[in-house]
Amino acid sequence: MSEHTDLLFVIQNLYGKDREVHVRIEPMRSVGSYAREGRRLLAERRKLGRVYLWGEPDPEETANLKTPPYGQRGENADNDKGWDLYNAEEKRIMRVVLDKVFAEIDSRLGIKAEKLSFSRTAGCSCGCSPGFLLKGLRAEVRVNLREVGGKWWGFNGSFDAKTPYDKPESNEKAA
Repeated sequence: MSEHTDLLFVIQNLYGKDREVHVRIEPMRSVGSYAREGRRLLAERRKLGRVYLWGEPDPEETANLKTPPYGQRGENADNDKGWDLYNAEEKRIMRVVLDKVFAEIDSRLGIKAEKLSFSRTAGCSCGCSPGFLLKGLRAEVRVNLREVGGKWWGFNGSFDAKTPYDKPESNEKAA
């Protein structure tokens, strides 16, 4: 795999509506290639790939779950149960989307995901960038969904999550 691979395709969401998908797969390089980039050195010691997802539907849209009030875990048992339900539904939605995305990646590139495990600390030990740990592919996979014709959010060429970007170009090799 080259520096990175971009894929563009359409999948159906949980309601049968088409969603455009932009996937960027970046292989993790050897530790030596990151020696001058100290902040990324830790990432190279990881044995499992990482998957990050933007644009998936919220549980409010799919399961009519209201976001529970914010608070400290342990202060209110009913609120804790509400957040447990909400988070479980959010993970279920992400798994449904990623199953479809990885089926498409497998059909186009022959890359299979052996196992996806959700981790609140996939990207950072503080929990600011949750994602999935990926067994079977040592790469960072970034998946962005949008409504057909909508703005791309979540990442651009530099993965700036605050800036919308134009349609990415696919560098997928023709079969």
